[in-house]
Amino acid sequence: MGHCVGGKNYKSKIKNKQSLILSIRDKNNTPHVTIEVDVKSRSVVQKFGKGNKPPIEKYMKMYCEYALYASDFKEIKNKEVLKSLNLNFFQKNTS
Repeated sequence: MGHCVGGKNYKSKIKNKQSLILSIRDKNNTPHVTIEVDVKSRSVVQKFGKGNKPPIEKYMKMYCEYALYASDFKEIKNKEVLKSLNLNFFQKNTS
């Protein structure tokens, strides 16, 4: 994928159960998005597409679906997932 997830720092974080690395892949098992999750806080630390670029829209939609599913929809207003998704479902439209 052209980024540093395979590096020494990540291996240490995984071994010490501090981080979980997830990958969004297509039906041919080709990776398109890599996600680092902080195990303790269960929050997304970072997500990148190929070459440390933002994920393309198609895979960003999959990421959003995963993040909402992983949050279990419980008390979603207080979930870090909304910050990660950069959405605010609860903001009133004042226009």
